[in-house]
Amino acid sequence: MESRTHDAATRAELERFAELPLTQELNGILHFLTQRGGLTVTQLAASIGVSVASASRYCASLESWGLVHKTRSDGDGRAVEV
Repeated sequence: MESRTHDAATRAELERFAELPLTQELNGILHFLTQRGGLTVTQLAASIGVSVASASRYCASLESWGLVHKTRSDGDGRAVEV
């Protein structure tokens, strides 16, 4: 029974994900973050070759859809980690 519940939850999550307006850029950033996570927005920007402002906007979009979480860095309270 638990397997069916898990399968239904997985299907629902995939359907929700499929409905998001993910651009190629956002999908690439999401994939990059799943591989590397724990980066500051500044580090992400440098890694993907965009401005910090653009990286911040991308992360805000992903966060609004519940795909990433931003937190203050333990080492530097001014920095935001994704």
